[in-house]
Amino acid sequence: MNSIELFEAIKNPESLRIGMEINEAGWYSVIVVRGTSTPVYLDLDVTENLHTARALLTSPSVQLAVHDLDSFVRAAWAVLGVPAGEFADRVLDSLTLLRIVSPSLCYPKAEDWIGAAVRRMEVSDPELHQSMAEGMAVEAVTPDGQEIEPRPGQKPAATVGVNATTALWLSSHLVRAILRLPGGQEMIRTEHRLALQVMQMSLRGMRVDAEYATNLDERLAAEADAALATCEQWGVHSPGSDQQVSAVLNAIGVDVPSGGLSYDTLESTGHELAEAVVHFRRAEKSRSYTKALLSDRGTDDRIHATIRPQAARTARMSVSAPPLQQIPKRGGSEIRRCLVAGPGEVVISADYDQVELRVLAALADVRQMKRAIAEGIDLHTQTACLLFNVIEPSEEQRRVAKAANFLTVYGGGAERLAEQADIEVEQANSVLDEFDIAYPEIRAYGDQIRADAARLGYVHVPTSGRRIPVDKERVATTALNYAIQSSARDVLVGGIDRAFEAGIGHYLVLPIHDELVAVCPEEIADDVLARLIRAMAVQIKDVLITASGNILGNSWK
Repeated sequence: MNSIELFEAIKNPESLRIGMEINEAGWYSVIVVRGTSTPVYLDLDVTENLHTARALLTSPSVQLAVHDLDSFVRAAWAVLGVPAGEFADRVLDSLTLLRIVSPSLCYPKAEDWIGAAVRRMEVSDPELHQSMAEGMAVEAVTPDGQEIEPRPGQKPAATVGVNATTALWLSSHLVRAILRLPGGQEMIRTEHRLALQVMQMSLRGMRVDAEYATNLDERLAAEADAALATCEQWGVHSPGSDQQVSAVLNAIGVDVPSGGLSYDTLESTGHELAEAVVHFRRAEKSRSYTKALLSDRGTDDRIHATIRPQAARTARMSVSAPPLQQIPKRGGSEIRRCLVAGPGEVVISADYDQVELRVLAALADVRQMKRAIAEGIDLHTQTACLLFNVIEPSEEQRRVAKAANFLTVYGGGAERLAEQADIEVEQANSVLDEFDIAYPEIRAYGDQIRADAARLGYVHVPTSGRRIPVDKERVATTALNYAIQSSARDVLVGGIDRAFEAGIGHYLVLPIHDELVAVCPEEIADDVLARLIRAMAVQIKDVLITASGNILGNSWK
């Protein structure tokens, strides 16, 4: 099929299914029509080919299959001038589909993706493997059937068109696999909408106060240098090395463990060297963010972070380049202050209220937790009251209760609780015993989740129907965590979707854990915040999942 036949084919009232890839440098596009065997290479320097590629993207009768929707949308706009709205409801992304079927697969490079897809798919399909192998062996040709002559710096001819070919064949197999799952059709729609929604957030980006960030980076560098000088006076030349630091401290009579030196452990010694190590590490860690913000900002002085909508095994999202999700709460405000609103705008933040625990209360039908939620009682305070049999728990008791709550969600035993809550292992065992007495439904629900996971080899996520593969040797520590974390992720995804439905999605700029960050004109900030909080709220069974928010002012501090 040549370019003229492609152009004529889109006029056919019958739906045309194609796989498509667009070279981000604008050199070429490759088209594969379902039912044909050879990818067609369109040199986009040829006006006729450019028109053909645009027509295929904009024709309502053409159904598209692509690999990596984010990259494709950016190339479609940059190279062809076609916005995502022209084809968003007609596209299937094989990478999005693959992450639904095989959530244990990360984001490999394009060259590795095809083989990884075959090796790691949870659905065994010999026909799929055969068709993919055949597709990988077919090289694209020009519209007149000639071999491709790669330009300098272009991929080898054998790899041109592989994404288009594989996306077309793989997407049909993956759709069939997903439709066999409960809620499969809605998962396909939701994940494709989400991919486009987070892309809009990324494209809008957030402004960097370059002057403030530069000054902060210089100050942090000076603090790190001063701390390093103190460390070197004590004979420590690599303050980032636990082994070197502990060896010197122990040699001078300060008893510390040989590894795993936390800030709390070091600060508790009260020694000048230990304090200098903490100052050095904190300054260097903070500098990793200021340097990333300055280096990753674009020519528009904005960062356009990479937002992966299905990044973890639980489908939790990630934000990288720069890694804004990793900015610590303690001491992180001065780093977040680097990200600012534009003139006449303000930053808004809305965060879910203890979402994992509320999800747990709903799914496990935890009576005491549900009562506390209905009465507006903080769940960590509620747990502390039950664990220590008090009416008004102390700060210390609430801290231990909070650690016990999160241990239930994230997994772990008495030793881990003792470490996190800074208590003795014996007390930690007692706390966990009291926790099971206070919330017997959690133990029963967890046992059922773990038994099902051990039998089936996956955790079923009740809020979406997603199946998360679980390693049999890790069922005890991960099964409940997967169910809760993935369900909490679904809550956030629903909140994003409803924000777009409410007409405020274009103000969103970042999803950070369970928080949504938005930037909007100051005069409508109160209304946008109220609408965002309403959009994020959702009910799971008889438990209301709510959000709280604030207008932060000019920066994300």
